[in-house]
Amino acid sequence: MTSSNNGENTNHNNPLLTALIGLMCAGILVAAGTFTYFQFQESRDNEPTSNFSIQGSAEEELEANQATLRFSLESQGAELEVLNEGVDTKVVAIKEYLEGLEIANEDIQINKNSYEDYYRENPTDETIWRLSANIEAEIKNLQEINTNEVFNKLAELGVGNIQPLEFKIDNREERCEELLTKAITDARDKADQRLQALGGDKIVKTSFEEISSCNNEYGVYPIYPDAAFEDSSISSEAPDVLQGNEKLRSIVNLVVEYR
Repeated sequence: MTSSNNGENTNHNNPLLTALIGLMCAGILVAAGTFTYFQFQESRDNEPTSNFSIQGSAEEELEANQATLRFSLESQGAELEVLNEGVDTKVVAIKEYLEGLEIANEDIQINKNSYEDYYRENPTDETIWRLSANIEAEIKNLQEINTNEVFNKLAELGVGNIQPLEFKIDNREERCEELLTKAITDARDKADQRLQALGGDKIVKTSFEEISSCNNEYGVYPIYPDAAFEDSSISSEAPDVLQGNEKLRSIVNLVVEYR
């Protein structure tokens, strides 16, 4: 009788069996909850989405630190050889002057052209030749050069046609990439605000298009007409160092899909 009662008590009070049963019940509840959650998520993912587009922009004004200088020499006469020698002499003097400004030899391009003048008044007259030397120089130390003095000196050396300076920024592409990143960030910040105003829950997908690249914009260049170089002198009002400011701007259009 005693052995029978002890066995009965052991079956009803086995702690291992009780824990196992509890663990199974908990697993069933977790599985049921997980199934319900994924059913809910699947239902949410199947909900239709809406979309809107918004623009972002970024801009920066920079001071040019480089410039391209273009000018030409022209001469005419009946003896081409004599003309050529005269122009060559001036070109050598101009090149030495530019190199003295620390403009590298590889940054100085010279292109000579000669042609017969067919528009003389009397076609039976002797042949008249026209000879020109077009020179282009890349100024990479713009802030160290007195451009007023440069123009005056070129006029003294016989240059008769000096084109407007074309200002440049040496790291322009890198600055444009930075502005593009800032424009995208600006658009995304605005998109978050728009989403909140529309009562949206979350952004599902975004895509952007650059609608205005700062690489396609150009600065404004000062124009100095040929008359300014008469008597080997330019206007006293011209600045010692010409400045070229350029406003770089990037604009993107961000398309947002949300629910």
